[in-house]
Amino acid sequence: MKDLNIIYIYNLKKEIKDIKKDIIKDCIKTRKNANYSFQIFTKHHKKLYSIFIKNCKKSLKKFKIKNKETKLWSYFTDKNYFQDGEFHDHIRTCTICGVLYLETVENCGIYFEYNNKILYLEPKPYDLLIFPNFLKHKPVASKNKKRISLNLELTCTEPSDKIFNIKHSSATFKK
Repeated sequence: MKDLNIIYIYNLKKEIKDIKKDIIKDCIKTRKNANYSFQIFTKHHKKLYSIFIKNCKKSLKKFKIKNKETKLWSYFTDKNYFQDGEFHDHIRTCTICGVLYLETVENCGIYFEYNNKILYLEPKPYDLLIFPNFLKHKPVASKNKKRISLNLELTCTEPSDKIFNIKHSSATFKK
């Protein structure tokens, strides 16, 4: 785990190496009717969320999940479908965000912006990033090789600053 004060990183290779190919196939199958960002449906949905919740509980303050309905979204770019991401947050859709990287491409990571500071991370395959809903971020598209990540979200009864134990004026990126 790498702790950047508000971003937690876990490598899930041991937990998902046996199902990664299936999940990628499900992304490709679902993508036929979409472009670079789309909801995916996979038999591994519950397992992925179980792993996500387990890792959130390791790092964060106690929380109660409010909305049990979960969705998986894929951000999938390559030579056929790409659009550079924009800085955005997930304030309207969740409390805790997760991004799981299935396929990565050098120099196609993710930017985070907070307190007028920018941080660039280049995740490895199997990395799960956990961060609060208000944290602005921007994925970097690949215009030639497959870059596949999954978005996971939890809506909780507690606000994200309590769950992440953040005093907004003091939260920073640690290197």
